[in-house]
Amino acid sequence: MMGDIQRMKADVVVVGTGPGGSTVARDLTLKGKKVILLEWGKDVPPRGTAFRGGGEYVGGPGALNLHKGILVSKEQTLMIRGVTTGGSSMMYLGSAYDPDPEMWKPFGFDLQRESDEIKEELNVKPLPDHLIGPGANLLMQAAKDLGYNWGKFNKLINADKCVKDCNECMFGCKRGAKFHARDWALDAASHGATLINEAFCDEIMVENNTATGVRATGKGGVKYE
Repeated sequence: MMGDIQRMKADVVVVGTGPGGSTVARDLTLKGKKVILLEWGKDVPPRGTAFRGGGEYVGGPGALNLHKGILVSKEQTLMIRGVTTGGSSMMYLGSAYDPDPEMWKPFGFDLQRESDEIKEELNVKPLPDHLIGPGANLLMQAAKDLGYNWGKFNKLINADKCVKDCNECMFGCKRGAKFHARDWALDAASHGATLINEAFCDEIMVENNTATGVRATGKGGVKYE
């Protein structure tokens, strides 16, 4: 602590604990790097309900006024994002879609091996038939009868932990069946990363065209550098 600014040193600062940030933070921490994660939102465990979960994941009652998790586009379209440890992965249905290798070609790299590894690690696959609801089954059968190639999505869900008809997937899985990026942010923290919640990144510090750090404001107005 120096004056009213708390100065901290790390090999890497990761801003945001959604799927991208949590994955990078966990990977680097497990490789021995000193990592700091900054997250604007609070750490909210999986709730499984719209009011207790969804309301907290978007940043609480003031989310609209603070332009946190509830945003309105210039076309007046309501947009929702998670502002909490794990980001919007706390409010999704667990569907997993294979990335298109064509996206990587312009940049001269191939992430197919990494994609396959992550699918194996997270046991990505479709849900078994007994977890597919009657409505979805009827829709799939109707589509097939019309000649459409309609099948089940891969899911970031461990079916062994699922309970039929629980209908709580959308707002954080209390049973740990659905993958949340929060899991990996906490895993990084358990292996030595520093996770700071309620810290907003105000500025990226740059020297000689290279990012060297960040300035952030934390809970109670604490300043970090």
